[in-house]
Amino acid sequence: ALGRSRDLWLLVFYAPPAESGQPQLLPLALVAALLAVLRVTDSLDEFLVGWWSDRFRSRRGWGRRIPFVLVGAPLWALAAVAVVFPPAGGTTVQVAVWFFVASQLFGIFTTVAGAPYDALLPE
Repeated sequence: ALGRSRDLWLLVFYAPPAESGQPQLLPLALVAALLAVLRVTDSLDEFLVGWWSDRFRSRRGWGRRIPFVLVGAPLWALAAVAVVFPPAGGTTVQVAVWFFVASQLFGIFTTVAGAPYDALLPE
């Protein structure tokens, strides 16, 4: 639910309603299409990170999950900020690429930090 509400706010941020008075950064259909592609790629990220964290062995004795959380969490925060700071005055293509790359990094680092963290509970 949180991920979908975030996507809804990204729709409003990048393609606000005309009556809001906010500038439209991207066409609504483009934002929706990019979000759909991102959800598909996120499913691949989860599989790969889960497989990797199940087989990972740290040299410092932190176990197989903690290194993912320690590396992924700060990068997750940076990507979250990047999503809402597109290049000022950028063209539609530049803003679309920024949105896609920043959102993809956000999704990857969400998985890198979140999936191993969630897997700590049963361990």
